[in-house]
Amino acid sequence: MITWTQNYDPVNFWPLSTALSALPVITLFFALVVLRTRVWVSALCGMLMAVLLALVVAAVVLATATAGTGVAAARDTNSDLERVSKSGEELAKSSGAKFRGTTTTAGSDAKVTFDGSFDFENRAGEYSVDVASIGLQGRGKVKVLLVGGVMYLSLNALEGGDPMSNPALAGKKWLKLDPKVFGGGGEIGQSDPKGSLDALRGAKSVKRVRSENVRGTSTTRYRVTIDAQQAVDNAPENQRAEVRNSVAALGSDTIPADVWVDGKGRLRKERLHIAESPTNAKGTVAFEYFDLGAGVHVEEPPAGEAIDFLEVLGESPTTGGSG
Repeated sequence: MITWTQNYDPVNFWPLSTALSALPVITLFFALVVLRTRVWVSALCGMLMAVLLALVVAAVVLATATAGTGVAAARDTNSDLERVSKSGEELAKSSGAKFRGTTTTAGSDAKVTFDGSFDFENRAGEYSVDVASIGLQGRGKVKVLLVGGVMYLSLNALEGGDPMSNPALAGKKWLKLDPKVFGGGGEIGQSDPKGSLDALRGAKSVKRVRSENVRGTSTTRYRVTIDAQQAVDNAPENQRAEVRNSVAALGSDTIPADVWVDGKGRLRKERLHIAESPTNAKGTVAFEYFDLGAGVHVEEPPAGEAIDFLEVLGESPTTGGSG
């Protein structure tokens, strides 16, 4: 059974609603008594006034409701934008987490996966990745350390990474790559989760897509457009140089992305769409974060065990990271 609820106060002000409801009756008597029209003409005038009155009141109520909906929609959009742009910072409050990264290249079915952990407080992390997937020669997986804005790659998996092929590598265990020297590091830089986290501060448009589960956690998926320069401008001043390098690895000034945020406003998954450029192939890079709060401790290799990539090339490094 359907229950019909009748609204006796359509304009939300009962004296006015009462006066308006009386207009059809007043019209009928005005036509009958004052204008001395026939009864059926007076009744018709009253009916026409009732119809006209209903249309006017309905239009006013609808316009008010639509305006309210528009304001609410704009408020929701602004709230979503703030939620997405701060989701990386909310995730960082977990102190540490594990992550799985995935990269794809347009026109290829190949998918590269790498697993690691990240210390948000110290912006340091470690992961293992297939050597060939980051554009280097060698076999197996190479261990990568991220410390102080600099990347360290273990030499044991790199082709030519032994003293027999290059005497300069004697006693060295790590190859040091400074993104400031290589313009963000291309595919290597994309495998650094800092870039994807830093980019979120540049979110300039957000569209809510739907609810989805990420590793058993309920999240809201958003389609986002990221402005790389805005990401740099919104970063803490003491991190802007590092953020500029990390987002440079993403290859363009405007980056489309999909972002998954949990009920506590924390980033759980992010997929960035990489445009083709001189240093990047067109494709995607994605990160999933889980085991939030996991203890992560990453130390910079001893200076004597690391060699700068420029030294391997026979050049003298002019720009250094930590170490």
